[in-house]
Amino acid sequence: MLIANMSPRTMAKTTDTGWLSHALVEDEEAYEVVGYDADHSKQFWSWSKPEKGNFAFPVYLQADAKFHKEVVPPTGKTIAMVDCGHTENHPYIADSVLRIADLVILHMSPTAGDWERIAEPEDAKPFKDILASSAPLRATGRKPETWVLLNRTVAN
Repeated sequence: MLIANMSPRTMAKTTDTGWLSHALVEDEEAYEVVGYDADHSKQFWSWSKPEKGNFAFPVYLQADAKFHKEVVPPTGKTIAMVDCGHTENHPYIADSVLRIADLVILHMSPTAGDWERIAEPEDAKPFKDILASSAPLRATGRKPETWVLLNRTVAN
């Protein structure tokens, strides 16, 4: 399974990707995880290094519009976790990742600003349209399943 962690511009996507990756490694199902940093910031990759986070799984740099040609989606109990760059700023990388993603986790804060970035941004393609435009490029002909993860929420 290849899970694409995406957002328009929300903060905490890389942190969420790291936590979810570690949870999968530690799960009783014993998933194998491989990470891909498809963001020019290189944070996910940097955090995985021994001098920083010393992750128990490899993270590869892959911020490339040819992601779908260079990455083979895993099978079995291996899960590829992809930390994508902000879709508004890197639409070609997002398009490429969406061509092979099994699941998209859309990271957002429960704010009007984040909702507007997804549904009707001022000067970018809406995330819902980015998802829809991926369908004809995918083997299934359908957009990938998409979940929303609310982050930076305030308790109560």
